Amino acid sequence: KQNRSYDERVVQVLNDYLLIKANKFRSANLLALRDGMVTEAEETDNRSRHTINDFIKDVISIFGWGSTRDFVDKSVVDSLREIKPLRKLDAPKLRGKKVVFACPEEDVSAAIGEANPTIRTMLILQLETGMRHKELREMQIDDLHLEDGIWVYIPKSHKNLHREEEMGLTNQRKILLSQRAAEALFEYHNNIRPNPGGSHIFTAREARAFDKLAPHWQRYTPEKLEVLKKITRVPGRRFGSRGKLDPAKTDGRGRASRVGEKWIGDDRPEDVFTYDDAARELGVTASTVEGWVKRKVAEMNIQKAFASEKSRGDGEFTKDQYCKAVQKLFKNNPHLTKFTSYQIRHLVATLIDEQFGREAAQAVLGHANIKTTAIYAKRNLLLARETLEARESQ
Repeated sequence: KQNRSYDERVVQVLNDYLLIKANKFRSANLLALRDGMVTEAEETDNRSRHTINDFIKDVISIFGWGSTRDFVDKSVVDSLREIKPLRKLDAPKLRGKKVVFACPEEDVSAAIGEANPTIRTMLILQLETGMRHKELREMQIDDLHLEDGIWVYIPKSHKNLHREEEMGLTNQRKILLSQRAAEALFEYHNNIRPNPGGSHIFTAREARAFDKLAPHWQRYTPEKLEVLKKITRVPGRRFGSRGKLDPAKTDGRGRASRVGEKWIGDDRPEDVFTYDDAARELGVTASTVEGWVKRKVAEMNIQKAFASEKSRGDGEFTKDQYCKAVQKLFKNNPHLTKFTSYQIRHLVATLIDEQFGREAAQAVLGHANIKTTAIYAKRNLLLARETLEARESQ
C-alpha cells in the first residue's frame, strides 16, 4: 500500500509548476526543481542526496503514469528519464544515505516500559522477532497460525513476495513468535485494545486513544476524583455554586429551587457538599468543578477515548504514522534514548548473528537473496525454529 503522506510530499515539490501544461514540462524544469531542493538541503540539512534522488525518480514516475494513459507525450517522459541521479561529486555538501546501526537492547526495553499499550506491544514484537515494520503494521489476526505448539505469523505481503511469485513459489515468509511475543500480542488483542473486531491488530486510532487517556488520568488524579465524589447528588439536597437549595420549595418534578445568594447562619445542612466546597479544596472555580461533573470525567475509559477519535483510512498504521508514534514516545519521555524501528531489526540481526551465526539470522529475519531463500526455504524454517527454541531456553 502506498504511503499517502509521502505521495503528497512528492506532489508538493511540483507546486511551482502547476500552471505549466504537462506536455510543456521539460528536463530543464526538473533540473531547476532539483537544484532548488539541493540548495535548500545544503542550508537546512533537511534531506540527503538519496532522498532528493527518490523525489526526482517519483516525479518522473508520475509523468510515466500519465504517458501510459495518453495524458503526456512519450517524448516528455523520455526527456525526463535522461536525468541521471545526483552523485556525491554533483553535490558534495549533501550528506549521503544514513547508515543504520543497531540500537542497544536496554534502550528498547526502557522505551517498552514507557510506551502506551499499542506501541509497547509493537515494540515487543519487533524486539522478539526482528520483523520489518511493514509486516508489523499490516498484521491481522487471521494471519496467525499455531504450528507444532508455536504461533507463526504469515504476512499477506512482504518485501520478497513478488520475487517468489516470479519463481512460481507460494508465500515463503514465516515469522515465528516467541512465548513473550505471543503472550503480549494476544493479551493486547483480547483484553486491552478497545476495538478487537477491527481487521488490523494495530491501528493509529487506538494508539491515539491511549495517548488521550494517559493525560486525562494525569489531570484527574484519584485524590481529585475523591473530592468530586463527595458532591451531593440526592434530589432536593443538592447545592450548587450560586446559593442554597430550599427543600421546601420544589418544582413540579420534585426538584428543589434555588433561593438566595449565600448561606445564612445555620441554614446549611451538614450532609451537603457543594461545587463551592469542592472548588475550595481543589483550588479551582466552582464553574470548573461543575464542568467536570457534567462531563463525567471519572467515567472516562479507553472505549470512550477511542469513540472520540476520528477514523482515518483503513485503520492500520502507515509508515509515517508508526515512525511518528515512536518518536512521540521520546518527545513525551526525554529521559529515553532515541532509536528507530529500523534499528530494532538491526539489533535482532546482530544478536542472532553473534549467538547463532549468519545463516540463523537470515532464516529468522527473511533477509536473504531470493535464490538462497528458494534453495533453503524448508531448511531455514527448521533453523528459525531451532534458533527460537535456543533463545527461549537462555
